[in-house]
Amino acid sequence: GKKPVFCQRVALNATPSFVLPKTAENTERINTMTEIIIVIMIIAVILSLLTGKIFFIAFAALTVLFLFLFSMALIFFYYLTKLLSAEMIQARFLRIEAAENGKYKTAVYLHDGREYKCVFPAENIFSDKFYSKDKLYTVFVTKEDDGVFDKYAVITCVLGVLFCLALLYGFTALIRMIVPLFAQI
Repeated sequence: GKKPVFCQRVALNATPSFVLPKTAENTERINTMTEIIIVIMIIAVILSLLTGKIFFIAFAALTVLFLFLFSMALIFFYYLTKLLSAEMIQARFLRIEAAENGKYKTAVYLHDGREYKCVFPAENIFSDKFYSKDKLYTVFVTKEDDGVFDKYAVITCVLGVLFCLALLYGFTALIRMIVPLFAQI
C-alpha cells in the first residue's frame, strides 16, 4: 500500500523554507560556501601530506581564525571611533526599512525634519518590543551625517569590541601554547 507521509522521502534539492528560502541568490551563497570549504579541505590534505603532522594544520587554522577575529575587531573599533566622535541628539523613531544594499533592515529616525538610518541592522526578534513608533530616543549622529547609533547599535559596538578583544587574547594565549610544540617536532 501507500507509505505514511513521515516515511516518504523528500527530494534531495528540497530546502526547508525556515533554513534558507530557495532563491538564486541563496543558491549562489551556498555554492560559494561549498567551494570555500572544499578549498580549505584540499589545502588541509596537501599540508598533511607534505608535513605529515597535524599540528601544522591546527596552527594554520588557528592563524586564520585569529586573522578573522582581528579583522572583526578592526571593524568594531572603526565604528567605536565613529561613535565616540558622534553628537548625541533626541530623534523620533519612524519605521524599520530595508537598507540601501537590501541585505538587512535598519531603523529610521527623524530629527529636525531629516531622516537618519541606523548604521547597524535593526533587531529582528521582538522588534515591536524594542522599537516604539513616534517615541523619542537618544541617538548619536555621526559627524559625516551618514547615520546614527541607537542604543542597540551602541551595545553591539561596545560588546563587539570587548568580545573580540577577549577572543583575541584567548587565541594569542592558545597560539603561544602551541608554538613550543612545533619546536619538538
